[in-house]
Amino acid sequence: MESALLSQADYALWQASNDNGSISDLDKDTIVSQQLNSAYQQVQDKITILQLHEITLTNELAEVDKDLEELGAELEAYARYDTTLSQDELNADRIQVSKNLISIINQPEINSQKVSPNNTMNLANGLMLDVFVALFRYSWQQG
Repeated sequence: MESALLSQADYALWQASNDNGSISDLDKDTIVSQQLNSAYQQVQDKITILQLHEITLTNELAEVDKDLEELGAELEAYARYDTTLSQDELNADRIQVSKNLISIINQPEINSQKVSPNNTMNLANGLMLDVFVALFRYSWQQG
């Protein structure tokens, strides 16, 4: 028989299930406790970690494949859309969409009076701005 590797709990169960509890009935089988063989436990831990990484990577790969299929379908749809419609049809579609988005509430009114710049008001605004800049410079230099 091959050598068996039993934890302390498994060994205790084996002893309890065996009538006389002796090891002589195993016919030269070797029982090694996991506590005595820590290298085995370290390898088991590494195997478990690697299996978890494998599962994670497999799931991520499946998600990437799914995304790739969706992007491929979108690319095909865009390619068909691009080749089937001409530029005039695309412009007509844009105009139709903009007409649906914009609605006119009131029609514009044309003012009958002539509109021209108010030179006096523009001069007064310029003078006030100059005075403000001069006061700001003065306070900046004093502070």
